[in-house]
Amino acid sequence: MLIDFCERNVLIVTNTWFKKPKRRLYTWKAPGDRRRHQLDYILVKHRFRNSVKDVKTLPGADIDSDPNLLVAKFQTRLKKIIRFQKRGPLCDLENLYTYRQSVQETLQEKLGAIGGESGNIEVQWNNIKECILNTIRELVGKVEKITRKPCVTQEMMSKMEERRKWKNVNNEEGRRKYRRLRNELKRATERAKKEYLEKIYDARCTNEIKSRIAMDKAAFSKKKKLFISKLDSNLRKKLVNCYNWSIALYGAETWTLRAVDQKHLESLEM
Repeated sequence: MLIDFCERNVLIVTNTWFKKPKRRLYTWKAPGDRRRHQLDYILVKHRFRNSVKDVKTLPGADIDSDPNLLVAKFQTRLKKIIRFQKRGPLCDLENLYTYRQSVQETLQEKLGAIGGESGNIEVQWNNIKECILNTIRELVGKVEKITRKPCVTQEMMSKMEERRKWKNVNNEEGRRKYRRLRNELKRATERAKKEYLEKIYDARCTNEIKSRIAMDKAAFSKKKKLFISKLDSNLRKKLVNCYNWSIALYGAETWTLRAVDQKHLESLEM
């Protein structure tokens, strides 16, 4: 019956899981020490079988009980529970910098009006918080949600939303419109991706690339003496490979400069 119960509930008998001497296995001894039996068991879920490190009996334990003390050693790892909090809308920092004077004046006026209030500290804090949030919301505004990829256009977002509406319509018209929207979205995606790559290749979207090239030129101009110095040629080659090539690759937008590399470059400036 125990075996059937374990099979039905996906359990294992941990007493039989480890190789032990017989004196560490039996849990009950008949009067007169005529027979010894294993009557007590520790059952665990099959999923947690590797958490059980040892199971044995302690026949020499000084307890007022006929059965021997049965102990098990477990090693478990507690999983950290991550609670995700919904992030509120962010304010537009560019507008905040532009309208900083009006924001400051409005906050001074509103906070001055509620500054003389007395009462519960929690109520005062809520009033101050609402005053600041309302002022930022009215004068600065929120940051619009940015798509994950720069090549995703508003046209593609509209087609995705429309395609989602027809996805679960199980009739001929719904399937026909879904296929049409899917094909249109595929063509729009390919066209937008091509245009985005062309903008990069045609230097119409080159702010980041220009900054990388400028850093590349500055690094080489500061280290011209390195190429004509009297250092050993192998040492000069290692320095160029270590520092100058990294800057060149960064300017070519094929590698990102790390903070440690920046420190190395600053230490070599002449």
